[in-house]
Amino acid sequence: GAIGWGGTFMLSREAAGFDALAVVNTGLQWRGPIFLLTSAVSSVAIPALSRHFQADNDKAIREMQQKVLLFNGGFAIITSVGMIALSPFILSLYGTGFSDGVLVFSLVVLSAVPQVLVGVYLQQLVAKGLMWQQLFLHLWLVVPLSIGFIVMIPRLHSKGFAIANLMA
Repeated sequence: GAIGWGGTFMLSREAAGFDALAVVNTGLQWRGPIFLLTSAVSSVAIPALSRHFQADNDKAIREMQQKVLLFNGGFAIITSVGMIALSPFILSLYGTGFSDGVLVFSLVVLSAVPQVLVGVYLQQLVAKGLMWQQLFLHLWLVVPLSIGFIVMIPRLHSKGFAIANLMA
């Protein structure tokens, strides 16, 4: 959260930063339903995974993980592609200034896909009770995201924000 806030703060300080920030925030807002549904599915799967881990049932763990990965990943991909396809229309609803932000909006929305896929694997750590390991693995997001914002926002502005978010 703090890194994302820092990135949006950096973007707001750029020339026309608040206009760029409006498009970025629109993309972040439209990713919300993707995260809402996939986190609901994942939260239901965690107790089942936990039981399978306690029973050392590797086959059931793999099957459960595959099902969640297929559902969450499929939903994230299909929904993201749909939002990207509709992005000119979606952005036009916000006003004429938003219409130039199709690429940024699309990259921000697309960044939900890898986050959802990684989340499926991180839920295994929650099911095992390995919260510290999950926290450590978040450094693989936080550090590249921070560096990406610092390097890319001054050069590419909102596109830099979106690219850093997708790459991290």
